[in-house]
Amino acid sequence: VGSQRPRFLFVGARTSDENGQNATIDLPLLSPNNCSGWLFDRMKEACFQEHEVAFTNVFINRYFETGEERQDVKALVERFKLTGLSTVIALGHTAAKVLNEQGIRYIPITHPQFAKRFKTKEKGAYVHLLKEIRRGAR
Repeated sequence: VGSQRPRFLFVGARTSDENGQNATIDLPLLSPNNCSGWLFDRMKEACFQEHEVAFTNVFINRYFETGEERQDVKALVERFKLTGLSTVIALGHTAAKVLNEQGIRYIPITHPQFAKRFKTKEKGAYVHLLKEIRRGAR
C-alpha cells in the first residue's frame, strides 16, 4: 500500500481489523484508527509525505489459520530500490526478525501499537526518531 516509488518502506507483521481479529482484506496499516492512525500522526509530525512512503507486512493473513506464510519482502525491496527506495523501517520485533532472515537491511523502531499503548508520553521521542530516519535518507 502506498507510493509506487517510495523512498521509505514501513514493514509491519500482519494486518488486523478494528477488533484485533484477522482482516478479510490483507492491507497493511490501512485504518485511520488504533496504531495505524497513531503512526500516521507521528509520521505527519516528522514531515513524511504521502508520495514517499509505502507499507507492507511480513505475513499474509489468509494463511493465518493454517500457519502464516511469509511475504517475499526481499523481492519487493529489490523492485523499489530501482525506483528510489532508500530506507526500510521494521515496525517491531516480528517484522525485524523476518527482514533479518530475508537478508534485508532495515532500521528497527518500536511497533506503533506498543508505543501507543505503553509509551504514549514518549511520542515526541518517536517523532524525533522518525525525523532522524527521514534526515538520514537524504
